[in-house]
Amino acid sequence: MKLTNWLFHPFDRLAGFKALVLGLVFLALSVALVTWFKARYDGVLNLHFFETVIWSAVAQDQILNALCLLVFLGGSNYLLSKCKPRLIDLSGTLILAMAPMTLLPLQNANGALSDLSATVAQEPTAALNVLQLISPAQLIFSTVFSLALLAYHVYLLFKAYQICGDFKGPKLGLSFALALLLAFTASLFIQHQLLPL
Repeated sequence: MKLTNWLFHPFDRLAGFKALVLGLVFLALSVALVTWFKARYDGVLNLHFFETVIWSAVAQDQILNALCLLVFLGGSNYLLSKCKPRLIDLSGTLILAMAPMTLLPLQNANGALSDLSATVAQEPTAALNVLQLISPAQLIFSTVFSLALLAYHVYLLFKAYQICGDFKGPKLGLSFALALLLAFTASLFIQHQLLPL
């Protein structure tokens, strides 16, 4: 299988138990990297940097994000699809689709982003002078890197959603967008209102 097929159509060949195991490996790796580089996935599509983080909070974030994706994207897929997808296929592909987010914390390798977050948290008006707090090159790299990985993450979520269901067209796009919005909103609400750490 060509590299482009693995990157853009991974679920054509990888699903079920294999996808779940590989996805859980990436989840564990992301918990380690996020803890090391002082960040948290405080929402399905969110990553923020902090002065200090606790690995248990990071693990809780990732588990909660995976559950929100499974409940809303998996639930929508199960409800709308004529052939009911297997839970192992839904969970395996959706959790593996979270893999690109594993790379996001690496942009804080020099600690500048967590320092910036700490400064802005203490003095919110410091955000107006962001270019004095961080180099323009790092700001541009961080923005492009984050947007590219986020777009790839959403693309993989869509492919996982698409391959587990048997519907196409507007129903596919609209149901995916709504389910992802609900997963995002639920993850933010739960992490910030019900289980703040």
